Amino acid sequence: MVLDNKYNLPDEETTTQMFKLIDNYLESKGFYRYELSNWAKNGFKCKHNLFYWTDQYFLGIGVSAWSYIGNKRFGNTKNLTEYFEMVYKGEKPVKFRETLSEEDSRFEKIMLGLRLKEGIDVNFIKNKEILKELEKEGFGIIKENKFSLTQDGLMLINQIITKLF
Repeated sequence: MVLDNKYNLPDEETTTQMFKLIDNYLESKGFYRYELSNWAKNGFKCKHNLFYWTDQYFLGIGVSAWSYIGNKRFGNTKNLTEYFEMVYKGEKPVKFRETLSEEDSRFEKIMLGLRLKEGIDVNFIKNKEILKELEKEGFGIIKENKFSLTQDGLMLINQIITKLF
């Protein structure tokens, strides 16, 4: 509908206000934001997604399943018939493979870690002065060797990630 010009997307300021309103409302109802766009009550975080965001290994089994082990990411075919045929023949149904470089892994740890309320280990960042600047500007918090984004910082997460590289 947006593409058909039937509805207009809100501008950046309105989007920011809406996000903050939702965040504050959910917190007032006992939910807490543990990731950029996820809120939960205590004990109910989505463990599945936390594996992605915290750089933990996982093995996916079945059609369209994805796995991440070491510095390798791979995904099975999305086609159910092809999946069964490959498995029946004793073949691995893997259709996508990617080996992450050290720099790619570092980037993903920072990018995904900053989405989390807990933030990232400050040692992932080469230039610590940038973190101090972001804290001074009210976009981040450095606490116990961790750097996390404030509510205002989350609104600029893409720019902040770019600044950190």
